[in-house]
Amino acid sequence: MWQKAASGAIAGVSEEVQLQMMRQTRNLLGQHELRPYEISNYALRGEECRHNLVYWRGGNYIGLGPGAAMHLSGRRWRNMPDLSRYLHSVNLGHVEFEDWEVLSLSQRAVELAMLMLRLEEGIDRKLFHGLLGLDPMDVFGHAIDQLEGLGMIRSSVTRITLTEQGIYVADAVIGEMVRG
Repeated sequence: MWQKAASGAIAGVSEEVQLQMMRQTRNLLGQHELRPYEISNYALRGEECRHNLVYWRGGNYIGLGPGAAMHLSGRRWRNMPDLSRYLHSVNLGHVEFEDWEVLSLSQRAVELAMLMLRLEEGIDRKLFHGLLGLDPMDVFGHAIDQLEGLGMIRSSVTRITLTEQGIYVADAVIGEMVRG
């Protein structure tokens, strides 16, 4: 679809139409008790995708198979994507990895805030602190105060969440917050 849009074979829709479609989606699915537990993911209460929640909450995960990604406390890497090389390395008793990345504490804080804010539950301050040893208000407090004043974010002792208004412009709100 991206290639077709880039080539002009299909036309994109205006931001206003996208916003209208998002509102209609939220309304229609809400009528059927499907709640947006993440900006673009809906489920009945208790039926959320636990697999994806691990990513959005900054958890650790292991990847199995060629090209699969892994994360462990701010370190990320991928298995060799080429199937034959992957199988050969497994047969030799070790798996080749690539794209090693070690995130700084600052990078981890920005990434975790961006991911958690996409969730309906927002940034769980206790979980954020448990993962990074930082309170998100200490890191992003000035921006959060400004965005809260604009009605885009709501903060409490336990959470920082997007407001309904903030959800519709989430990328911009999150971008402003992490830029500080």
